[in-house]
Amino acid sequence: LYNSDKILVGGDFPQLNGSFRGGLGRLNLDSTLDSSFVGSLGYLTTINAFHNFPSGKILVAGGFDAIGTSFHRYVAMLNSNGSVDNSFVIDPRVDHVVYSVAVQTDGKILLGGYTGDSGFGSTLGKGVWRINADGSLDTTFDTQIAALESVWSVALQADGKILIGGGFTAVNGTSRTGLARLETNGSLDTAFNTILGGNAYVATAIVEPNGKIAIIGNFSGVNGVNR
Repeated sequence: LYNSDKILVGGDFPQLNGSFRGGLGRLNLDSTLDSSFVGSLGYLTTINAFHNFPSGKILVAGGFDAIGTSFHRYVAMLNSNGSVDNSFVIDPRVDHVVYSVAVQTDGKILLGGYTGDSGFGSTLGKGVWRINADGSLDTTFDTQIAALESVWSVALQADGKILIGGGFTAVNGTSRTGLARLETNGSLDTAFNTILGGNAYVATAIVEPNGKIAIIGNFSGVNGVNR
């Protein structure tokens, strides 16, 4: 991901160009390490998604317990030099690994991730969360994916509706395999029902400039047509 003419690199790795970076680092355009960028992860070293803000701040999400020496779980906000922005505190109800992020025009942030099961804490994870710009949970948004399933892709349409793709079989108790569309409050858009063939999942859903939707994943057909 490009950031101020530099390249942010995230994933699951202990080193970048021979220096410890614990899953998160920044390169110059000639691929040398940008040593001025201080961000690095702690014990669980996986970054799955980024978002660059016009202010220069960077939202990072994935499976991690800490950035540097600061405790931050699954989602964190960084300053432009990689240091932690401690004014952003993620709500503890975002309680599982996050795979994807999308930022609405009003600054609220959508997160897609793993639901987990009832053995992890007292309640099931949600799979899709919406947080406010400070990391607090937006409780007006309510989507529930089935237990032990995942949302790997979140994409916004121009009208504010939300496409989710992943490895799931139901959304808010209604059958949907791998792809669904949500209303702006997180309820299921029942007018959108794409039937994917095979042992289907959607790894990425993309809203193109003309409003059409491209999907990438594992499926044998779309609405009865071989694809």
